[in-house]
Amino acid sequence: MNRYLSIAILLVMTASANAAVRTFFKRVNMFGISGPGYQYYVYDMMVDVDSDWTNARLDLTLTSGTLYQDSLGSDVAPNPFFFGMVPTLEWDTSLDVPGGFPNPVGLAGDPPYMSDTSITASWFDAVDTGPGLHKIARITLSSDAEGTITGKVYDVDHAGEGVPFARYIDGFFFGPTLVVVAATPGYYEIDVGEALTLDASGSVWDITSYEWDLDDDGVFETNAGDSAIYEVSYGYLESLGLGPAVDPYPIHLKVTGVFSYGYGFAASDTADSTLRIIPEPATLALLGLGGLMLIRKRR
Repeated sequence: MNRYLSIAILLVMTASANAAVRTFFKRVNMFGISGPGYQYYVYDMMVDVDSDWTNARLDLTLTSGTLYQDSLGSDVAPNPFFFGMVPTLEWDTSLDVPGGFPNPVGLAGDPPYMSDTSITASWFDAVDTGPGLHKIARITLSSDAEGTITGKVYDVDHAGEGVPFARYIDGFFFGPTLVVVAATPGYYEIDVGEALTLDASGSVWDITSYEWDLDDDGVFETNAGDSAIYEVSYGYLESLGLGPAVDPYPIHLKVTGVFSYGYGFAASDTADSTLRIIPEPATLALLGLGGLMLIRKRR
């Protein structure tokens, strides 16, 4: 899998195919913030909800690099009144609520809820802030940060279950990014005449396009649009020269995320699989006979 076919400088990603709740991380600064001994990149955790955002769960673990923790900061969003006196306080990693109301935050687990390499927290919005786009956290990462972010965002429509999200943080030349990750089952098998259902639902990001190379020519000729599950007819497979065979065909998936927020960079990734079209018994016998004759001829 080519994870760096195209890397997004901007960290923006939504976690779920459910349009009612989107979670993404918006790159706030292009080139990072510098100071004595550090270089950090600032991301805002955003949610876009069709109803009222109620609460969120965030688990972040870094295997390298650090989170920025200002010496005067805390787990909750700092007061902007102090930014003039302490500019670095603005970039402190912290949890937030859309309306900025005091004490609506409940943190999970035992203190500390944040360290310089991890976050384990749940926090709650105490008032009805309504539908729309909301900033609910700020995450500031060192340029070499790598790790994972997982969690759930809840709104009034998903109060009991939440909508999960998951991200990989990769250190990169322009600072940490989250890359698009393509995923599809490693093996497909259909009978002659049967439609093929392609499955890319395991891919990470709110992918904007899914493309498939089904004839292994390096061209992603089968455009599934924004459909993670996509069915192609057997006639279409035949038009690409695919038919019953003993050996499976190599097929390939390409996913792309094109960002509508921030700087507008795109990222894509590919994943490989195989497709076997099972011959009918008579065809299988002919294929076997043809192979045997070919071996004899070579002798």
